[in-house]
Amino acid sequence: MAKGRYTQVFDRFWDDENIVLLSNDSKLLYLYIMSCRHGNAAGVFILPKPYIQDDLRWGRFIVWIF
Repeated sequence: MAKGRYTQVFDRFWDDENIVLLSNDSKLLYLYIMSCRHGNAAGVFILPKPYIQDDLRWGRFIVWIF
């Protein structure tokens, strides 16, 4: 089994006034960016959009705004 690292997500995440307003897809993307294996502790990412689409199993129909 591959070894991974732990990422802490506080339970208050779900009650945050900014998070509550997000769509479910946006919440999933937020959690993904916080915890995906493509970043490191310094916050440096190699994260092309196809990586996100594949990991989250999102099709290419998703409109990217960034």
